Amino acid sequence: MKYIKWESADITDEEIQSVVCSLRTGYVGSGDFVKRFETEFAQKTGAKYAIAVNNGTSGLLCSLMALRAMYKDLVVGVPTFTFIASANTASFVAKKIRLMDCNVRTWNIDAENTSSEINLLMTVDVGGLPCDYDALEKLGIPILADSAESAGARYKGEVVGKQADIHVFSLHRSKIIATGEGGMITTNNKDLYEAMKSLANHGYGYRKPWEYVHAVKGLNFRMTDLEASVGIVQLKKLDKYVAERRKKATIYKDIIGDLVEYQYEPEYALHPYFFFGIIIKEDVSRFCAEMYRKDIEVRTWAPVHKQTPYREDPGEFPNADYLSERVVLLPIHNCMTEEDVKNVSESVVKLLKQLD
Repeated sequence: MKYIKWESADITDEEIQSVVCSLRTGYVGSGDFVKRFETEFAQKTGAKYAIAVNNGTSGLLCSLMALRAMYKDLVVGVPTFTFIASANTASFVAKKIRLMDCNVRTWNIDAENTSSEINLLMTVDVGGLPCDYDALEKLGIPILADSAESAGARYKGEVVGKQADIHVFSLHRSKIIATGEGGMITTNNKDLYEAMKSLANHGYGYRKPWEYVHAVKGLNFRMTDLEASVGIVQLKKLDKYVAERRKKATIYKDIIGDLVEYQYEPEYALHPYFFFGIIIKEDVSRFCAEMYRKDIEVRTWAPVHKQTPYREDPGEFPNADYLSERVVLLPIHNCMTEEDVKNVSESVVKLLKQLD
């Protein structure tokens, strides 16, 4: 069996030609391709505004800076079952953060696991599965959605990107649509949009073309036209990618069956399957090592509270602990064939029976 990577971006001649077209303009900064990408991304998500940034982490940082200016002292609730960038960005900007446990079925946070102390909620669509935004909105506080993994996901029939006050998407090489690095911020709030647009570009406000005039303290989070030229092509393929990933997820479930447990997909959600996770009762480290010996890349997920910078944070997170000790993320990407998925599935079944 061939070596199967956990991630692989689907870059074709169409993306390459788009980059060449961008280069031939002679402009390699943030220009017309970025503006087009922002417009088309906003249209895709149904959001009024979109801001292209150089990566998803920058998008979170920019969003938090704008929210801090609007709401002052931020106490941000952050899921512990997430990639560390969610907590890191919040810890740099907020007065304090409060880690929160997740729902053991969906792996996302829910209203029951939030703290009354927080005045900003950072949600995370774990693996791409949308949170229950309507239920969380009832908390009555602003929501910054780390939607890094949920491009193409749907919440109650609508594409994710306008449910929270701000959504931040990642376009990292591993994501459903990829520009190498890169990210996108979406919002329906004009004030937040204007603030983030300025913060992402050194704090520029209204100015004459020849002036360096800065209205606020900003940073440089800009995307380049080269990345945007790839993103424009990838965005056209988003629905196809999601449909193919969902088909691969079905193959996994059909073959592996009830030997494992899976992330639960509520009726309100359409899961785009940025990753495909299984919960196993066997020794996770041994399972992963054996999968690598079979030339199959897998991943595990350590929650934030178990990472070195956050180990002193107070709190108990039984659901996140349970999942982190048992979850294995199998490969599921745009370049995988159905035959690849079947081969991985059969390897999983065989190995689980050996380890049982």
